[in-house]
Amino acid sequence: MLPGFQFREKDIYEQPDILSLINDPLYKSFVAITLQQEIEAKEKEKKAKEKEKKAKEKEKKAKEKEKKAKEKEKKAKEKERNAKELALKIAEQERQAKDDAIKKLEDALKQAEQERIAKEKLEQLLQDKGIKF
Repeated sequence: MLPGFQFREKDIYEQPDILSLINDPLYKSFVAITLQQEIEAKEKEKKAKEKEKKAKEKEKKAKEKEKKAKEKEKKAKEKERNAKELALKIAEQERQAKDDAIKKLEDALKQAEQERIAKEKLEQLLQDKGIKF
């Protein structure tokens, strides 16, 4: 009837279920071919979905990694900007301190010059009056 068909005598009495027959190498090519094809198609579809899911997860992880890298770069730039601002503030404070010191020295020189002139005028006035000191 079926060329090449063989069977086991015990299977006639035990009557294994269809899934056992499909998985048995002796009966596989003769039993429920359409069912086997459907099962195989479902397995392929399942594997394709798993592969697609893994690809999406991989893409998601890559996007997250890229996002973290951008955030890290943004933080580094902000840190650098803050450091530059701080350096500018320090430089401005130092410049202001130098300007203040120069102003104090100039004021001290001006006062010393005024005192010298006042002393000379006083000495001249005393000499003019004939007072020796």
